[in-house]
Amino acid sequence: MSNLNKISTQKEFQVVYLKFFNGLANYAFSILNNRDAAKDVVQDVFLDLWKKRLNLVIKTSLDAYLVRAVKFKAIDFIRKEKTQQQYVADTGLPEAESPYHFNENDEDTELKKKLSFAIAQLPPKCRQAFLLSRVNGYTYKEIAHEMQISVKTVENQISRAFKLLRQKLSGLMLLLFFFYFL
Repeated sequence: MSNLNKISTQKEFQVVYLKFFNGLANYAFSILNNRDAAKDVVQDVFLDLWKKRLNLVIKTSLDAYLVRAVKFKAIDFIRKEKTQQQYVADTGLPEAESPYHFNENDEDTELKKKLSFAIAQLPPKCRQAFLLSRVNGYTYKEIAHEMQISVKTVENQISRAFKLLRQKLSGLMLLLFFFYFL
């Protein structure tokens, strides 16, 4: 078992990041067939590694741990994509006509900025629970395990997030936000 206390500085983390990033991105690409998604998955794995570095105990080698983490993040990504595609299929609308599909234009970009700003203003634990639910597609039970809190606390945090976002955003924007992160 190895403890990640040896990755306690940003410089040490950067060495690990540079050593493994390209190989992990290629592995993620072999699963996802999407370069951008593969890079995002690997970035998420490294972000989790940095956040957990002081308490995480790895029972295998660091590279084996990272490969496994990328595999599970990629599976989560695929699961989320399938859920979104199924929703579009269930509505009977082509994806471009779905009311929850965003085209990249100035108005959508501005909306995304406002949403990101509102999310960034949430309290840290509230924001984390909300993002794990809406962006990563985690269940409340998975979030509780990830954050080491009870399922009831997860429910409270996400409810609080919606309440705070509702205060910051108009009703229409909240509706668009909710479905944008399905």
